[in-house]
Amino acid sequence: AAGSHAEAERLVTVDVTAPVISGLAVNPEAFDPNAGETVTFTFQVSESSRAALRIRDGRKRIRRFVEREALPGQTIAFTWDGRDSLQQTIVPADVYAVILSAVDDAGNTATVTTTVTVR
Repeated sequence: AAGSHAEAERLVTVDVTAPVISGLAVNPEAFDPNAGETVTFTFQVSESSRAALRIRDGRKRIRRFVEREALPGQTIAFTWDGRDSLQQTIVPADVYAVILSAVDDAGNTATVTTTVTVR
């Protein structure tokens, strides 16, 4: 009919909820990479995410960066041998900040931090 038109109603769902990172564990909390030791960081996420682990020195320089897909219901593990991402040399003995983030498909981000000691 003239002058009439139909409008389709569309329901849009917007994801504004950040993933939840839980169970972050550092094992061991102190390690000696010069003796061949490594450290493993384990955690879980509440939804499919891109997980990134950054290890920073006291000057806030990123010494190691790794990322991977993380799925809910899985324990995700990152192992670090104490080597710097760029130079591939073992970092000096110090306490390092560990920043773990998870970003979901909608761009919502969760971040947790802890430390690890390099002997």
